[in-house]
Amino acid sequence: MLLAFALAVSSLVPSHLQTEYRENPIGIDTPKPRFSWWAPHPQSSYRLTLCRDPKCQATIWDSGKQASASSVHIEYSGPALRPYTQYSWRVQLWNQDDEPSTQSPVAHFETAALPGSTWQAQWISGGRILKANLPLERIPRNARAYISGIGYYELRINGQRVGKSVLDPGFTNYDKRVLYSTYDIAPYLRTGGNEVEITLGNGWYGQAWAGQPAAIAEFRIDGAVALKTGNGWQAFDGPHVSDSVYAGEDYDATRPLTAKTLTLPKLSPILSAQPMDPIEVQQIRPALSLNQPSPGAYVFDFGQNLTGWAKIHLQAPRGTKLRIRYAESLYPDGNLNVENLRYARCTDTYVFAGNADGEDWQPRFTYHGFRYAEVSIPDAPHRLTPPTLDSVQAILIHSQMAPAATFTSSNALFNQIHSAALWTLKGNLMSIPTDGAQRDERMGWLADAHLASAASMMHFAAVPLYENFLRLIADELGPNGEVPDVAPHRTFGQKSGDPAWAAAYPVIAWNLYTRHADKRALSDHYANIKRWVDFLSTRAKDNLVADSLYGDWMALENTPGELVSSCYYYLATSIVAKSAAILGNDSDAKLYSQRAESIAAAINAKYSGGSQAAKVLPLAFGITPADQRKRIMDETNKSIIYYHNTHLTTGIHATRYLFPLLTEMSHPELAHDLLNTREYPSYGYMIDKGATTIWEIWQYKVGSRTNSHNHPAFAAIAAFFVESTAGIQLDESKPGYTHFTLAPQITRELKHASGSLDTPQGRIQINWHRTARGYEIEAQVPPNATATMILPKINRDSPKVLHNGNEEAARRFLPYPKNGLEYELSGGHHHFVVQLD
Repeated sequence: MLLAFALAVSSLVPSHLQTEYRENPIGIDTPKPRFSWWAPHPQSSYRLTLCRDPKCQATIWDSGKQASASSVHIEYSGPALRPYTQYSWRVQLWNQDDEPSTQSPVAHFETAALPGSTWQAQWISGGRILKANLPLERIPRNARAYISGIGYYELRINGQRVGKSVLDPGFTNYDKRVLYSTYDIAPYLRTGGNEVEITLGNGWYGQAWAGQPAAIAEFRIDGAVALKTGNGWQAFDGPHVSDSVYAGEDYDATRPLTAKTLTLPKLSPILSAQPMDPIEVQQIRPALSLNQPSPGAYVFDFGQNLTGWAKIHLQAPRGTKLRIRYAESLYPDGNLNVENLRYARCTDTYVFAGNADGEDWQPRFTYHGFRYAEVSIPDAPHRLTPPTLDSVQAILIHSQMAPAATFTSSNALFNQIHSAALWTLKGNLMSIPTDGAQRDERMGWLADAHLASAASMMHFAAVPLYENFLRLIADELGPNGEVPDVAPHRTFGQKSGDPAWAAAYPVIAWNLYTRHADKRALSDHYANIKRWVDFLSTRAKDNLVADSLYGDWMALENTPGELVSSCYYYLATSIVAKSAAILGNDSDAKLYSQRAESIAAAINAKYSGGSQAAKVLPLAFGITPADQRKRIMDETNKSIIYYHNTHLTTGIHATRYLFPLLTEMSHPELAHDLLNTREYPSYGYMIDKGATTIWEIWQYKVGSRTNSHNHPAFAAIAAFFVESTAGIQLDESKPGYTHFTLAPQITRELKHASGSLDTPQGRIQINWHRTARGYEIEAQVPPNATATMILPKINRDSPKVLHNGNEEAARRFLPYPKNGLEYELSGGHHHFVVQLD
C-alpha cells in the first residue's frame, strides 16, 4: 500500500521554474523551448501560459488545462517564437482533488538568433585588442551584446568588464561550430560615446588549430543592430604578449598600445548560442603555507589540487619579469615537480610597470591544474620584494553549475574520498568534460566523459553542458558513423574510437534520459547513435568486436580487449533498442533487442571467468545469464577477498561498475571494505599519500608518463556514496525520479550517513543512524514523486518497524539479492524506527 503523508494546502506555489534547465535565461536559440518546475503537491493537471509582456498578462500561448502529472520538459507548441525577443511564462497546477494552486511567479526567457536568422556582423582580427565606438543619444530600455571569439575573448564597455565568464566561449571544433553568448549591456552604457573593447586570447583555437584569434559581435539597442564587428573597427596589440592553454600567459605591463591592421578572416562555422552557463571564478583561495626551497624561489601551497591560476599582489622595479610556475607535487627538497606536466610549460610571466604600491595581476586566457605555485625572478640582477603569505592567491574556476547533491557519513575516509572526487569532477567540467587539468592534454576523452557523467549529473546542475557535449560528438561523426576517442577531435585519439570510449555517445544520452527525463536527448541523437552501432556491427566477427585500443585502462590485471569492446557493443546496442521503444520505433526496438541477445550469447560462449573486470562488466551490463549471476558474483568476491587480499584489480571501466554491482548483488560490506582500505591499490591509498583529487592511476607516480593527479574516470565513485551508501537509487523505468528507491546500506563501517539529491521532481533527502536497539531513517520524498523504501534486515527476520510513529507491516520481504523489507512511500517526510532486539 501507499503510505500517506498529510499534504499542505493546495495553494502552495510551484517553484524552481526553468526554461531549458536554466532560470530566466537570455540568449537561447531553441525554437521550441521546454519548461520545468517543482510541484508543491501531487500534481494531477497543469496549465502553462506564455506571454510577451514582463508580467505575463498578454498571453500568446495557453496550453489549456492538461490532465498530466508531468512537470518536466513541457515543450512549447504555440506560434513560432521571434528572434531577439523577451518572453514570460507561468504555470498553475491542480492537486489530486482537482483543487487549483496559486499561479507560479512569472519566469522569463529571451531568444537570440533562431534558425533562419542571419548575422549581420563579420569576423574580425588583426590584433589582440579590437575597439569601436557606440554613440547613444539616450539610455536604451534594452541593450544586448551577442558575441563570440576564437579562441577566447573578453568584452569591456567604457572600461568595465561585461559579465563574469572566463575562458569564453566553450571549446568546440572551430571548423564546424562556435558558441556565442548574450549579455545585458544596458548597465554599462551612457549617453554620448561608448568605448567597446574586445580582447582576444588564443585559447584552444591557437593551441590545437594554430589559428589567429578573431571575434564576431552584434550590439542591439532596443532591438535594432547599432554596432557590429566589421570594417570600421580598430585593431591594437598591447601588454598581452602571448598566451597558450598549455604554456601559460605572458604579460608586459610596460608595453604600450600599438595600432595594427584590421583583417576580416574568412570563417564560416555554425554560430550556436552557448546552452550552458559559462566558466566562472568560483573561489579565491588563500595559501596555507609559504616556503623558499631555493634562493629566489617562493613556493605557495594552497592545500588543494585545483583548476585555475594564481593571482599576485607584488612589488618590483619597472621591467622586472616575474615567473609563476605551477605543479601538483613537490620534490622532497620542496621545489616544484613538473615532470608529469610533460610538454606543457604551465608558466605565466608578468613584467612589472614599477608601481611603488605594488601591482595586482592574474592571467586571463590560460589555466592550470595545481596545488603549488612558485614565484621567482629568473633574470639577474632584478630582485623581488620578498612575498608574504597573502601575496599570492589561487583562483578556482570551472563551468558554473549549482551543486545538486550532498553526502556525509561517520567514516572520515569515505568523506575524504567523496570530497576528492567532487574536486576532481568539477575541476574537469570546463565547458566540456576533460580528462585532466594540468598536462598537455585537457581534452574531451570520451571514456572519462561517460564514466564520470552520472556522478557529475548527480552532484552538479551540469545537464546543459552534457547536452552540448553530445552535439560536439555529433559534429565529429565520421562518414560511416564512426565516433572518435575525443571530442572535439583534433590532435589526440583516433577518429574511429575504441568502442569503450566511443560508447560515451549512447551512455551520456541514456543518462540524460533516465536521470532527467530528457527524451529530446534520445530523439535528437538516436539516428547517429544507431549509425555508430551499425558501424560496429560491420567490424564485428561472430558478434564480437575485436577493435580495442585501450581496454580496461589502468587495470592491474589483464582483460582481453575484445571482451571489453564487445561488452560496450552490447551496452550500446541495448540502449538503441530501449531508445527505439521509448521513441515508438517498434521495428528497431525488436531488431536491436535481438542483436543485443546475439552479442550476449557470443560473449558468454567465448568468455567465462578471468580477471575481475572480465566478470564485473558482463554482470553490470546484464550480459551474464540470470541463472549464472550469483555464481559469477561469488567468483568475483573470491578474487577480491582471497586472491587479492580484499583489493581490486580493475581499471577505469570495471571500477565504475564494481561498487554499485556489489551493492546490487547484496555485498555492501565488501564494497565498504574496499573503500575503507588504505593499502595499495585503493582510494584510501591515494588519500594517505596526500591526494585531494583522484588520480589517473592506482600507483603513486610523479614522473613524466600518464601520472595525472586530477583525473575524472576513477572519480565516478562519487555517485556510489549518494546512491548506495546513503541509498538514493535511480529507477530507470521511471525517468527523472518520478519514482525511485531508498535503500541505505547500513554496514559495520558506518554509524550514520546522509545524502541529498536535487532531481527534476524536487529534493530527495535521507539521513540514517544506528541506535542502541537498531537504526532510524528520516527521508524526504518530493511531493510529486513516489519512492520504494527497502529497509535492510541486518540478520533479523522480523524486526519491529515504526513508520511516522505507527507500527507498520512491510509491503513484502525481498529475498536475495535485495534482502530487505519493502515499503511504498508517497511524497512527504518519512521517519522509520527499526528495532532489532
